[in-house]
Amino acid sequence: MPGGDSFNCWGAALAHGYGPWSTTKSAVVAFEATDSAPGVATLVSPLGSLAIATPSFAWNAVLGTSYYLLRVTDRDHVIVDRWYRPAAAACPLGTGVCTVSPGILLKAGAVTWNVLTWNAAGYGPWSATRDDQHQRHVPVDRRVRCAVVPSVDQQQWRRTGLLVVHAGRGWL
Repeated sequence: MPGGDSFNCWGAALAHGYGPWSTTKSAVVAFEATDSAPGVATLVSPLGSLAIATPSFAWNAVLGTSYYLLRVTDRDHVIVDRWYRPAAAACPLGTGVCTVSPGILLKAGAVTWNVLTWNAAGYGPWSATRDDQHQRHVPVDRRVRCAVVPSVDQQQWRRTGLLVVHAGRGWL
C-alpha cells in the first residue's frame, strides 16, 4: 500500500444483523521511502596496498538503504559476505560514510571488495569492484645470527636461526 490518504469505516456484526456504519475518518499514512531500490554505493577505503591483516572498509552511504552487503574475495577466491544495517555501519541516517571492521583475516596477495545495497523494493546495483593488494609484513629479527660451519664436505648445509649456511657462506 503506498503512502497517502486512507479512509476507514467501521460497522458492528450483531446476532440479529449488522449495526450502522460509523462516520468516515481520514488519515495520512506515511511509509519508509521504498518505492524504488536504493542506488549504488561508492567505495572509499581501503585503497591500494593493505598493510594490516584485518582492515576496515568504508563506502559512501546511500539514502533509502535498509541493508548493505560487504563482499570481500581473497587471493584464493574465497568469498566472505557480511550484511550490515546502516546503524551498524555508522551511517544510520543514510548519509555520510559507512565504516565497518568485519574482522576478516586477509592472506597476502590480491584482494577484491564491493558493496551491494538493499531495501524492501529490491536490490540496488553492486558498487564498482576495488582491487587491492594485501602486503603481509613479517616481523624481522634484526639480530642476525650467523654461524660458520667448518666442513670437509662442501655440499653440507645447515640452518641456524634465520640464516642458512653453506660451506662458510650464508644466505638469508
